[in-house]
Amino acid sequence: MSIKDLLRPTDVGPRPTTNRTESYAYSTKQLATLMGVSVQRVHAQAKAESWQSHPRAGRGGGKEWLVSSMPPDSSARLAITQATAAANVPAMPGEDAVIPDWANAIGLSRYRLVHELRQAVKRNPKKRKLDVLEGFLSAYHSGLLLPELRERLGDVSMQTLYR
Repeated sequence: MSIKDLLRPTDVGPRPTTNRTESYAYSTKQLATLMGVSVQRVHAQAKAESWQSHPRAGRGGGKEWLVSSMPPDSSARLAITQATAAANVPAMPGEDAVIPDWANAIGLSRYRLVHELRQAVKRNPKKRKLDVLEGFLSAYHSGLLLPELRERLGDVSMQTLYR
């Protein structure tokens, strides 16, 4: 199997477009997704390696980068990424993955803290949500509310609760 065979579109991942000469072309965003890098990194690599492009049709415009103009190592890396995606290699560990006890305890504590906050908001429908949140956080930080969680998690900010 050659690199050209691997570069043919698969059923998984972004599909390249083809032009009249059957050269495969990917948008910047497609390449960034496939390669696992930022859009800026794709632009920098394209400039450094002098990739050829043509204007992308459709909303937003942009460029489509021709795979045939990429150096062998870049096109090979792209082919390997596509082959891995086509092989349905799982990105996340399966159900048999082991979560360390400390990580599980922190995750459950964070869940309980957010759950208690939501319950406090539900119990006080006539108050502004911001007032309930500030009261909840001040009681939590003083140690009066959920001291066992505060011992494990420490202080939390309003932004943390919204993440």
